Amino acid sequence: METCASRVFCIAECGSCHDGDLSKALRLIEAAARAGADAAKFQFYSSAERLAQRRHAPEHLPIYSCYQMPTRWLQVLKDRAGACGIEFMCTSYLPEDVWQVAEYVKTLKIASFEANDPELLVAHVAPLNAGRHVLISCGLGARPEPIWQWLRRGVRDNLRAGTVRLLWCV
Repeated sequence: METCASRVFCIAECGSCHDGDLSKALRLIEAAARAGADAAKFQFYSSAERLAQRRHAPEHLPIYSCYQMPTRWLQVLKDRAGACGIEFMCTSYLPEDVWQVAEYVKTLKIASFEANDPELLVAHVAPLNAGRHVLISCGLGARPEPIWQWLRRGVRDNLRAGTVRLLWCV
């Protein structure tokens, strides 16, 4: 009989629940650590205007503006997560932000809402080659075929150091 030696990796979804308040974001990390999470994951986009444009959702600009995380928070959040003994993770929503976030994380995450976005998927290849890992959420409208095509064409043959894992989220 074979046994599986895998371990559950618990990610606390902090998202944008900080409400634009750095002290609240830091408390979210502390709560995640106290709860036994292995990582605290936030959401980052450098421009609310660009995100609204990219998603063809100008009506969402006010909410995107409200929850936009300042770039300077990335180092602060990473440091707090490290002090709490957990990993800092972040989802990027704009292709141009992937490397900016990759400087502060070991693991990048692609949200299921963006999992079929070829430009965003391609933006994650270089960080993979630099040893970062990528988690791709599937579930919320994500179709596996575009993801598998990306893995077959853009990653599998060129991957040197990082790993890609697919998550089924419900």
